[in-house]
Amino acid sequence: MQELARILAQPDAETKMFELLEQDVQSKISAKLVTLMWLDYPAGRARRIYTNRPDLYPTKDSKPISTNPWYEHVIVGQNTFVANTLDEMDEQFTDKDFFAAHGCASVLNMPVVINGKTVGSLNLLHEENHFTPARVERTKELVLTAMVCIMLQQSNLNNA
Repeated sequence: MQELARILAQPDAETKMFELLEQDVQSKISAKLVTLMWLDYPAGRARRIYTNRPDLYPTKDSKPISTNPWYEHVIVGQNTFVANTLDEMDEQFTDKDFFAAHGCASVLNMPVVINGKTVGSLNLLHEENHFTPARVERTKELVLTAMVCIMLQQSNLNNA
């Protein structure tokens, strides 16, 4: 908590929080691709607010919020989604071939829930069978940082 308070008190806190999120992901779980999405419900868009690979997944990108089995599981049910092979991704991700071309054959999507509402998701991709039960359990250690990142990014404090 003291580390979060120290970072939030600094200028450019949003950038520093994203750096902390990336550091925590890599030290606790490891991922080739890390993105953080914010759900802009009024616009019906999922907006990428952080990526460790802006060359592949720029933050300016967004996509429509679609109601499908993944949405029901992660967004409505507030459950972590894990697929450890491309075949498991088949029904949920139309861009699985893109992932495979960049060495990613497993995915973990963790809902970010604030005040009872799913406001986004932390998305991790890595090599096949990477997301073991132990790694999935460790994602719980990332949720506070992901929550703060979304809250800070949406707070307007950066424009104050």
